Amino acid sequence: MKYKINYGYGVSVFPSDALKILDRAKESDLKVLLCVCAAGGIFEIKDIAVRIGCGEDDVNASLAFWRGAGIFEIGAEEPSVSQTAFEVKNPDDKRKFTESADRGTNVNGKPKEKQAENIGNGFQESKKLAKSDALPNYTSDELSEILETRADAAMLINECQKIMGKIFNVHEINKIIGLSDYLALDSEYILLLVKYCAESGRKTLHYVEKTAFSLYDIGITGVDELSEELHRRDALKSAEGRIRSIFGIGSRALTARENKEISSWVNDFRYDFDIIQKAYEVTVDATGKSTVHYANSVLERWYSEGYRTLEQINESYKDKGKKESAAKGSFDTDEFFEAAVKRSFEGQ
Repeated sequence: MKYKINYGYGVSVFPSDALKILDRAKESDLKVLLCVCAAGGIFEIKDIAVRIGCGEDDVNASLAFWRGAGIFEIGAEEPSVSQTAFEVKNPDDKRKFTESADRGTNVNGKPKEKQAENIGNGFQESKKLAKSDALPNYTSDELSEILETRADAAMLINECQKIMGKIFNVHEINKIIGLSDYLALDSEYILLLVKYCAESGRKTLHYVEKTAFSLYDIGITGVDELSEELHRRDALKSAEGRIRSIFGIGSRALTARENKEISSWVNDFRYDFDIIQKAYEVTVDATGKSTVHYANSVLERWYSEGYRTLEQINESYKDKGKKESAAKGSFDTDEFFEAAVKRSFEGQ
């Protein structure tokens, strides 16, 4: 069935990215979003509270939710005391302000305003727009509102603090909430990532944030996908030392090509070390050198021919040896026959 929308005397623009997180938004969040869109981003919080029948604290919590999800940004101009100015983000402009944020200037090329006052005096939100590779900044009041009104967020922060073994400051809480709202990662995902980073000796939220963005950029946003990727990384890390020893690489950094090839041996081909050792021996016999690239061509050939065990590979070399021996025997017979024929002609 097709419906025709009666727009009346005006149209409100609704950001399409908000549709992706409707399942996580509360009824009050949706009402606040509609009111902000209808008001063009400039409104009074008390008016929205009256219009949708809730408290101003609830409105502030909803605004923080949509900002965390990347739907709103603080407007470039300072609003009046009684008004709040938000810009409803265009989904296509998500990475628009990267260079200006990196240069330390605003979008007009002017120096940024001071981003934060002393934490003890309260975190003050700057008017800069979020970087493409960083999470949005919440004010301390917004974070307090989130933790008071969202039990899941408070529990997530508490569990992350246990893993890291410390109490988070405002900036660190900001990162965890941002991962949840801005990247739309669920709590299980965040906890798994934080635990992995901590166990790897990287007990900083900056490293967690950086890793989360790199995973997000390659499409790893689900718990199962993350678990599989971390398993791959652990397997490669565990195998790298032994492979370095086999090839005599030492402590030098692997090249990007070597990293990619070794990763395929471990994670794609799933070859045991005895097979990799065999490829090393074949490489040295053929080239006189222990080159990873040549070994990779050997392993790729074995994999394409369906060899999955060392026994299969050794058997293939036995078969090859028999064929070569048979060919050599045939050559020797022909050679003897030609010599005999030559002698017979010489005797005439």
